[in-house]
Amino acid sequence: YDVWVRAVGGKFISNWSAVRSFSIAMPPVILSPVANATTGSKPLFSWTAVTGTERYELWVENIASKTRVIYEKNLTRTSFTATSNLAAGGYRLWVRAVSVMGEFSGWTKAVDFTVTAVEVPATEIPDTGAILAALLKPLATGVTPATRSARTAESRIPQQNTVEYAAEVVIAERPAAEFAIAEIQGIDAVMENWTQADWWMTEAVPVAVPETTGTESRRGLKI
Repeated sequence: YDVWVRAVGGKFISNWSAVRSFSIAMPPVILSPVANATTGSKPLFSWTAVTGTERYELWVENIASKTRVIYEKNLTRTSFTATSNLAAGGYRLWVRAVSVMGEFSGWTKAVDFTVTAVEVPATEIPDTGAILAALLKPLATGVTPATRSARTAESRIPQQNTVEYAAEVVIAERPAAEFAIAEIQGIDAVMENWTQADWWMTEAVPVAVPETTGTESRRGLKI
């Protein structure tokens, strides 16, 4: 459109102003989502371009609550993807263009669409296959927590070619209560043998120890 303006005061009329041209653009046309479509929680919105447009405005509203959930007013491209998850439900979408002179086109015809459910990133889904494999691994290899503890205890028992004392014993890890009971029972057995033997008449005899060299010490008495 072209526009001119002049002033009128009584008998006096001014000249027309310089011409000013402007345009009223047709609103864009929404391409996606199409009307009544079903989308994921982060839908892609796209629309047709309008000549002479500097930016676009995008408006998305929750139909049930009448609440605006997305409002982007400085979009320079003809598409936009939601940056956060939309809750499941129905939504309504509009787009309009803004020219370099700040003129607004009309809003597009409203487009309704439905979000079905919030999408869960693949990294957040538990790998059930890996979990099951981890649980079945002890059965496949014959290694269970019990056998692993036994092997750990065995690995701690001194070997004959490395130990210094035959009487040194490494006890496998077990609950404190169980260890205390075993210790008491061992003391009782020693005391019982002690009372039955003529311990005051018997000399202490060193127990056999691994072959050692030099001045390595030996300890352990046989009662």
